[in-house]
Amino acid sequence: GKHVTVFVGIISLSERKLHYAVGAHFPMPILSFEGGETAFLEGSGLPVGLFEAPEWEVYERPLTKPFHLTLFSDGILEVIRKKTLDEKEGTLLELVSGGRHTIASLNDALNLDEITELPDDIAIVSVTDTMSGSENTSSK
Repeated sequence: GKHVTVFVGIISLSERKLHYAVGAHFPMPILSFEGGETAFLEGSGLPVGLFEAPEWEVYERPLTKPFHLTLFSDGILEVIRKKTLDEKEGTLLELVSGGRHTIASLNDALNLDEITELPDDIAIVSVTDTMSGSENTSSK
């Protein structure tokens, strides 16, 4: 009767692609490209641990420009002071599209240090890629 939600992603720098699967993880990770698009990744899938023989679809996303990939656990939604889920997700998109890509900058923007009792755990993962010419580097 217990389950885990999961997002699994593999970044291929040689192919400049993100391959990923979703196991009921919510909110979806946010992918933003330098100087352009910021959006939640597409996809869905079953949680881990509830089904005997689950299968997950593998999604693919090209990474043609330098990018930021930001993941949040669902606990983040409980500390954003908006009424609806759409407004809460909009806040996350706004923060990331506004240049908040590091854990420290997201922590500051969401005032997480000022919360004395968290209603749920909060995890943030930030992956930043920079691409200059033919040289590819990435850091976490």
